[in-house]
Amino acid sequence: MPSLAAVRSKSVPVDPIEMYGETWNVSYHPGVLTPDFEQEMLEVQSKMMRLQRDAEAATDDREAAALEKRAKAIVKKFWDLLTQMIAEWDVTEAEDGPPLPVSAETFQKLPSPLLAAFVDAIREGAQTGKATESGSPSGSGSETASEEVRLTSIS
Repeated sequence: MPSLAAVRSKSVPVDPIEMYGETWNVSYHPGVLTPDFEQEMLEVQSKMMRLQRDAEAATDDREAAALEKRAKAIVKKFWDLLTQMIAEWDVTEAEDGPPLPVSAETFQKLPSPLLAAFVDAIREGAQTGKATESGSPSGSGSETASEEVRLTSIS
């Protein structure tokens, strides 16, 4: 009989992502992608974009600093959510090196479009059910990320 506990412990690969002349592989925890988690992810992304716009439009230095501080807290929350969602990946610092940890520090080293592509691939794999536990996802990844998942440069 299927169980939620079994789903929470799984790591499921998604279609490889072709970007920057490289092929990137990522796996996710399907049990994390609940409606509540998805809603929280969307809210955090919306707040990130809104705070960034507000900080750029601020006319007073104190207001801009306060908005920047709030934005940093929201970005940290975004990194925390990504850490929960991504199970593993083949991102390395150098050719043939060990995989880098899935962490906020590593996320900050990656190009924002690549992180957005990871999130898009995970969402697509979860929605379509194309990814398999066997490690042989079907199809091919995408080189572009949706506007919804754009990351900010606030760190």
